[in-house]
Amino acid sequence: MTERRVEELRRSMAEAGVDVAVITHIIDVYYFSGTGNRSTLIVPLEGEPKLLVQVGYERAKEDSWISDVRRAGGTSDIKRVLDELGLSRGVVGLNMDTISAGFYLKLSSILKEAKLVNVSPLVLDVRSVKDKNEVELIEKAAEISRIGHKRVEEVLEPGITELELAVEVECTLRRAGHDGFIRHRTWRFNAYGVIGPSGPNLGVITGPGAITITGPGTCPALPYGASNRRIEKGDMVLVDFVVSYMGYHHDEARMYAVGDVDSRKVKSFKLVKEAEEQALEAIKPGRPVSDLYWAARSVFEREGLLDYFAAYSEYPQYTYLGHGIGLEVVEEPSITPGNDKLLRPGMTICIEPKLIAPDWGASFEDTVLVEEDGPRILSKTPRELIYV
Repeated sequence: MTERRVEELRRSMAEAGVDVAVITHIIDVYYFSGTGNRSTLIVPLEGEPKLLVQVGYERAKEDSWISDVRRAGGTSDIKRVLDELGLSRGVVGLNMDTISAGFYLKLSSILKEAKLVNVSPLVLDVRSVKDKNEVELIEKAAEISRIGHKRVEEVLEPGITELELAVEVECTLRRAGHDGFIRHRTWRFNAYGVIGPSGPNLGVITGPGAITITGPGTCPALPYGASNRRIEKGDMVLVDFVVSYMGYHHDEARMYAVGDVDSRKVKSFKLVKEAEEQALEAIKPGRPVSDLYWAARSVFEREGLLDYFAAYSEYPQYTYLGHGIGLEVVEEPSITPGNDKLLRPGMTICIEPKLIAPDWGASFEDTVLVEEDGPRILSKTPRELIYV
């Protein structure tokens, strides 16, 4: 299976004129080699890939299908292998979205005759289409997510704090099989668990890059996620979290009503759910990814609420509806108005329309598989406003 992935990457490399890929991002290394040990994977257009293992050599040999596994991994070792392959003067692809400036400068200083290019777009394009086994792992993560949302229904009541709610859910998720951590392809803010903003905290944006409802967190060092606010009767609560199972992620958000809530809150929920429904109707192989964004946005425009579509009036530069998901929480395709790549069967995407206004917000999110005849929702929690 991982061998097939390497062949797909090679086809993309040939089309892009890349002679060899030097893959150092460990999640990409795992995807193509089968080992998550700290390693560098070298994939030439022809011939066997080389796996240079820095830590966990014996485990890497056991886990990987690659036959040429070596104890190595520094820049000098990379240069040695490229010399051996006759490619140290060729076009060398790197994970330029994840490597450090120091690594790039050091490698470029010893590969003076090579042309260094970014291979990450090719890697991410291959990864964007999931095989059967990957989909099954995401579905397992979805089942664990459902267990977490059931726990919300059991413990959410007036008087509990957002943080106490988050702790209950996180404990339940770990017991149910959640890996206990999630992975992002980013050098920005990268730490969060269960998000459970309530009441006025639903209008708080402090997040890790995307314009989303994040809550204020517990301190300035971590201004993201559940806070110490006590949830009150009549509140709406957003419970949004990611589950990872054997490295594969599922993302799901639901709105909870604590007792009776006013009509404005119910209308907000119905709006974001309708926006998701419109995006779902646009999911068909061969259609541009951007169609999903415009479909969801049209609901807010119809209601005269475009300013609150993911806080559009405050952050018009960040136009965003969702993202791909798999070994990392945010993968390709990014669901934005400028992404005209075509949907393909096997893509797994998260659709998360949000209404964000001062002191108020609502959200709804599902993980969805693109199939030949349209979307299949992988999330298991009832797709409705949940009263407790």
